[in-house]
Amino acid sequence: MKLNLTCCLFVLENNTNTDIRKNDVLNLKVLVRKDTNSLFSIPYNGEDDMKDILSNEFKRIVGYKDIAFEQVYTIANKEYLIDGCDVIYVGIMNMENVKHVDSNYVLKNINIKDNSIITLDEEIIKYKTIQRRRGAGNEYIHKIDISDVRYRKMLLEIIITMKYIRSRLDTTDIIFKFMPKLFALEDVRTLYELLKDTSVDKSNFRKRIMKYCTRSESVIDNRGYRPTYLFTYKPLEDDAWI
Repeated sequence: MKLNLTCCLFVLENNTNTDIRKNDVLNLKVLVRKDTNSLFSIPYNGEDDMKDILSNEFKRIVGYKDIAFEQVYTIANKEYLIDGCDVIYVGIMNMENVKHVDSNYVLKNINIKDNSIITLDEEIIKYKTIQRRRGAGNEYIHKIDISDVRYRKMLLEIIITMKYIRSRLDTTDIIFKFMPKLFALEDVRTLYELLKDTSVDKSNFRKRIMKYCTRSESVIDNRGYRPTYLFTYKPLEDDAWI
């Protein structure tokens, strides 16, 4: 059976809010192939390192290769073995590193409400995750209200990838891989709430992330009534970020 290397690339876009009393607007985007409404996918040659392949391919597609890639899942459901078995990776980056977008692809706005709806640009798709017993454990079935199998497969891969990100937000540094080189602490919290589809206490969240952030000399003065300091991410060896 053919093995495909598939990647769901998420890109965070920071837009300046015209209302100075509010934080900048964060938009999450996903890279989609125009002609097939699918994620990036190529047959795996069985020889090269998968992350190296992805780095080289995305250097061509978005002009940047130092993207954070993590392996997520293998889609092997009989229904979705259309073109072979997909090994899914997630790619995470910030829009400031996107130099161009290949003409065969487009970045679409993506928002996922937990166990409810997916919004892809202007399209709204209903879905529901069902837990059921199988053997000695549980399995999760994602029911998506789309008849086209290929399109439904892409949406399934996006859901699985997003759920993977959510599962790692509280135990790894994955959230910082979305951020630009310089960021405001409030942007980290806003992104956390966007990805988790929830709200958190501002003060407690800031305490949790501060030891992983280094304050720079840069400030922005278009938020509220006092300057906002910008920070850089400071990875700590052998230490989870929370």
